[in-house]
Amino acid sequence: MSDDANPPDRQTVVASFLEKGPCMLHLDARKFGVRVPKRFREDPELRLNFSYRFQPADLVVDVRGIRETLSFAGVPSAVSVPWHAVWGATAADGQTFVWQDSIPPEVVEKLKTLKEQVEAVAAEEIELPQEPEAPPIDDEPPPRPARKNHLKLVK
Repeated sequence: MSDDANPPDRQTVVASFLEKGPCMLHLDARKFGVRVPKRFREDPELRLNFSYRFQPADLVVDVRGIRETLSFAGVPSAVSVPWHAVWGATAADGQTFVWQDSIPPEVVEKLKTLKEQVEAVAAEEIELPQEPEAPPIDDEPPPRPARKNHLKLVK
C-alpha cells in the first residue's frame, strides 16, 4: 500500500503486476466507462482478475484502461475498465497498491466499521474455557473382550 503524495499511475503499477502473473483489480463498477456484466454494475468494490495467460489472449493495457474477455460462471464477457475506476491492485505475489483518494466512500465506511469491530474484540478480555483433565494413562492396555469364534468345524 502506498502513502506517497504522488502515487504512481495505475497503468504503470498494473503493467508491472501483470509481468509477475495474474493481477486482481479493485474497482468501482459504477464509474463512467466501466463495462462488466449487468449483475456487477452497481458494485463499488468489484474485484476482477486479469492475466496475459487467460484465453482468449486478448488483454489490452493502454492509456485508456484495461480490457479483456473474462469468464463469469463459464460465460465469456468483454470487460473494459478505465483507469479512473480502479482504486486498488493486487499482484500474484500478494503485493497490493491502493490509491486511497479513489476508494469509494461506502468502502471506506465499511473498512472503518470493520476496524472498530476488530478493535472492540481485541479490547475484550476473552476467557477461554478450561479443558477437562485427561484421565491418567495406564501402562497396560485394557483386556480385549472375548470374541465368539466365527469359524465352523467341518467333519
